[in-house]
Amino acid sequence: MTSSHEARPEPLERVVQDLADGTVGASMLLERALAKVAAEDDGPGGLRAVVTTSPRAYAEAEESDRRRGRGRPRSVLDGVPVLVKDCIETHGVPTTHGSPLFASWRAPEDAPAVAALRRAGAVVVGTASLDDFAAATAGVSSLRGTMVNPADRTRTVGGSSGGSASAVAAGYVPLTLGTDTGGSLRIPAAACGVVTIRPTPGLVPTQGVFPRSFGQDVVGPIAGSVLGAALGLEALARRAVGRPGETGDGTAGAGGPWVRAALDARRDVGAALTGLRVGVVRTGLAAWGDDPEGPVVSLLDVLVGRLEEAGAIVVETSAPQRDLLSASALVTLESAAAVDAYLAARPTAPVRSFAELWASQEFTEAAAVAIEREMAWSGRDPGDARGRALESRLLLRRWTSSTWAEQGVDLVVYPTAQRIAGPAGREQDGVYTRWAEHAGLPALSLPMGTVRVEHGRELPAGVELVARPSADGLLLRAGAAIEALVRDRRPGSSTGV
Repeated sequence: MTSSHEARPEPLERVVQDLADGTVGASMLLERALAKVAAEDDGPGGLRAVVTTSPRAYAEAEESDRRRGRGRPRSVLDGVPVLVKDCIETHGVPTTHGSPLFASWRAPEDAPAVAALRRAGAVVVGTASLDDFAAATAGVSSLRGTMVNPADRTRTVGGSSGGSASAVAAGYVPLTLGTDTGGSLRIPAAACGVVTIRPTPGLVPTQGVFPRSFGQDVVGPIAGSVLGAALGLEALARRAVGRPGETGDGTAGAGGPWVRAALDARRDVGAALTGLRVGVVRTGLAAWGDDPEGPVVSLLDVLVGRLEEAGAIVVETSAPQRDLLSASALVTLESAAAVDAYLAARPTAPVRSFAELWASQEFTEAAAVAIEREMAWSGRDPGDARGRALESRLLLRRWTSSTWAEQGVDLVVYPTAQRIAGPAGREQDGVYTRWAEHAGLPALSLPMGTVRVEHGRELPAGVELVARPSADGLLLRAGAAIEALVRDRRPGSSTGV
């Protein structure tokens, strides 16, 4: 079995270029992906990142190779192998939501996000594991068991998109789909050392996704690089991702504005960062487990110094009040109604309501904590409480907008989590994701270095960038520049605090 030090994400842009050059084909990439899953996913120390593989994948790969042979790929992503978080409906395989309750249930068609990837020519290898019903961040599925971190198999992958992040970090595939309601994309991306973007709500369709909240759910990509996340997001948002080889730079082919923003930042980090006003938050965002004097914040300080060296203007800013962050959460108030609406539209589902789902008890203890809380609300009229939460969200947006305008801030950075990945199977401490999800802001998480722990291991730490609604392109541009700063550090200076 591959050791943790050999686990490496494969940048999506490299796969894209190899496909364009003809050095690999879709069938070869699929075989590689399946071989890695077979070698790494089960057995003692297995990652348990994959739920099922698709019998259609071979045919899809062969069709992609034929299109490439005719010189007519659908996009630069044609032939790229992908995995889909198993709460996003995927035609041809069961959509289990991580629970034995849905182990045999099949959706009649792809969710729009999956359909968008197929239209781009991506090959759906199968589905990725998750916390049951996306209701926890422990990285545990009652169907697949405890997922473990490729960087250290005693550590958590976070959640709920843990399998999606782990699969990219381990090099199974260069692109996966996940969902994010309360940090479910960003927490595992930070724990596993990969990149994700929580898009502006509404940018990527959420139909066909097991819901947690009407107001907080999003679908987003996970990749090994910021450019890879940009390529994935353009496909998901139904933006053209171009034909191979049109830029002539040997990188990723032509693309839309987000890909171009990331490419431009890679080429000229100074131009991307000079004059950019970056707010820094070091404490105050975690619901629990804050560690403002710890090694992750020390890494952030190093990164902030490099941002200033590159021309950015750094502004010390503060987090919103904790009471306001807590009051603006919608999940507990909306989950039962959202699930009832989802199940009502799916007559073949094994349960017909949130109450029946609760009664089944077919989920982990970690998921039960959230589901029980949500069940308690389902018997009440949530109107007043939901109204207060919506008002709090409006106040949070207004406070954010006015504070950023007063300080002239373009974006804000803080640790995605103030602590490195904790023990496998436990909720992650020090999570800083609430601001973006409660205020409806786009957020990008990417690695900012590693922290040395016992036995000389190095575990990744993530930085989160958050900006105004619809400023997804700014995040990708700034994120690509930060990625270059992190990667360009002298050997030995990017790790260990």
